[in-house]
Amino acid sequence: VCHGRRTALITLSGTLSAFYAHGILSLIGLTALILSSAKLFALVKLLGVIYLFYLGISSLLQAVRGSGGSGPVPVAGGKAPSMRKAWCQGFITNLLNPKVSMFYLALFPQFVTDTDSIIATTAMLVSLQVVIVGAWFASLATLAARACGDRSAVLMRLIKGAVGSLMLWFGFSLSQAQLRS
Repeated sequence: VCHGRRTALITLSGTLSAFYAHGILSLIGLTALILSSAKLFALVKLLGVIYLFYLGISSLLQAVRGSGGSGPVPVAGGKAPSMRKAWCQGFITNLLNPKVSMFYLALFPQFVTDTDSIIATTAMLVSLQVVIVGAWFASLATLAARACGDRSAVLMRLIKGAVGSLMLWFGFSLSQAQLRS
């Protein structure tokens, strides 16, 4: 959102695309394999934690560096992320979220019967999730972009700092949960 509504929506489209990747992985059984192997599952969680730390540190650095005047807070290179980078950030963040895989494995079998096509049912359930999550986060992105319409540099830096801190907290919390298990 700090880089505008368009960038937020592109990032969201990457996040939503990863739901389809999770659906395909659950269809081919890879999700079940990862969840049945403690080592593979721990590796996926570790990758997710590392990526959250990366996102958190990047956001905090962007907040500290800030921009001299008004406008979006620049990223490390001094300009807003490309649309490809924004999409990839959303996709990778969601793809490395093992909770989506667990959710699909716990929920989807409840809707599949002997007479149903597992592919059609999975596609319908993933699409339903994409529509609901997409509508919710697109609304949030639109409202946040309007609230930040003046592109106040101070407000953008506060948002980046808050997001960075939140990502680091999530990463730390997940790492602690992984150490306990």
